[in-house]
Amino acid sequence: MQVTFYGLQFFYDDEVECPVGHTLLREGEKQSRIYVLKKGAVTIIKGGQEIAICDKRGDMFGEIAALTGSECTSTVKVREPSVFYMIEDSDEFLEQNPRTTLIIAKMLAERLASTTRSHSISKREVLELSREEPKHSPM
Repeated sequence: MQVTFYGLQFFYDDEVECPVGHTLLREGEKQSRIYVLKKGAVTIIKGGQEIAICDKRGDMFGEIAALTGSECTSTVKVREPSVFYMIEDSDEFLEQNPRTTLIIAKMLAERLASTTRSHSISKREVLELSREEPKHSPM
């Protein structure tokens, strides 16, 4: 089947409808599928904490685990009834869709840059806190 996102056409294997509360991906589990949001909304959970809500058509999930063969980096739970395009074989899909591969590469680079910025800010805050003199209360 075929769909167009951002002016690019790509083929997908199946559409998956998921009810509220369904866990699409689970942090720490291996999986090989990429999911692209057609409609609906999901909550991204990392380490038991909600870190984001995604509701934009074209948002992608599972691509890191699928591309690297690693475990899922977060849990994705359906927040409202949702429909996803599912890509079973990410390697074959990306070989056949080089322009989409470029979009995914740019998206992953943006995520990495954002994570790096957040990490740098956190590291700076820890260093500043460690430099502060401890406050002693009078006895």
